[in-house]
Amino acid sequence: MERFVFILLLLLLVFSSHANDNPGVGGSVIAMAGKGCVALGVDKRFGIGGQLVGCGGPRVVRVNSRLLLGLSGLETDLMTLMEEVRAMETLRRVRGLAALDPAPFAGGLSALLYRKRYYLQPVVAGLTPTRGQGQ
Repeated sequence: MERFVFILLLLLLVFSSHANDNPGVGGSVIAMAGKGCVALGVDKRFGIGGQLVGCGGPRVVRVNSRLLLGLSGLETDLMTLMEEVRAMETLRRVRGLAALDPAPFAGGLSALLYRKRYYLQPVVAGLTPTRGQGQ
């Protein structure tokens, strides 16, 4: 397990400098899927180029028991989208609907991102209920 976490952090550090085209918005997200598990790594760095300005807040949303959403990008857009996703999932639970799988959630997230001009890079990681494999 420690080796797995080390490799995940190493990949995150390697790709973090190439994640965003805008140097004013820092951060990167990486996800890996395995047999019966998924891993999501998020860089909380908030900086301009090589200068560290601060560390941001939470960038991962646990949508349901089998689905995670990792976000990187503009902090205000990030907070707005996290609130919308949480509200959407709460509404699904209140209505008694089944939990979303990764593919339908990604489609809904795509439509949500298309409606407004969010400056975000989302990564969806989750398990399918039938096969129990990561996506």
